[in-house]
Amino acid sequence: MSEFHNILTKVLANKQMSISSLARELKKKGHDQHRLILTGYLRALHEMGYLEEIDIPPSKVYILRSGMNRDVYVL
Repeated sequence: MSEFHNILTKVLANKQMSISSLARELKKKGHDQHRLILTGYLRALHEMGYLEEIDIPPSKVYILRSGMNRDVYVL
């Protein structure tokens, strides 16, 4: 599993976060990703069932689903 995925899961395990707040938190940890790349990654994780996506205008908030301990890279 990738280091980026591990850090993202640890950050989201404690709280729900918007894309901008998640990007700021990841930047603090040394993972400066463009927000469009981060958005695509979060959407893919949502479509695979790893994250819940809540629409709170004007942003979307992501929450890690509980009990999801599968490896995202294994189908």
